[in-house]
Amino acid sequence: MKVELDYTIEEFKQDIEEVITVCHEDNEAINSGEQREATVRQIDQFIVPEMQKLLQMINNGSLPDPGDRYLMSVQAILKKAGAGTSEK
Repeated sequence: MKVELDYTIEEFKQDIEEVITVCHEDNEAINSGEQREATVRQIDQFIVPEMQKLLQMINNGSLPDPGDRYLMSVQAILKKAGAGTSEK
């Protein structure tokens, strides 16, 4: 069953740009001594580069098929939060 989302590529692009803006704001806050969910390393090495890559793919028309999409930044966040791990 195929699910259609009412979410345009342009809206997706705007959301990605907003994520990048929030990341820069978080970096500034962290550097001023505030605490955030992500670290400067996570923001600079994973989240922002991946968002920039997504913007490039959108601009080039080269987004992968929906079944082939994944984000390493999400994986890093979930790993830090302990998602997908089980205690025995």
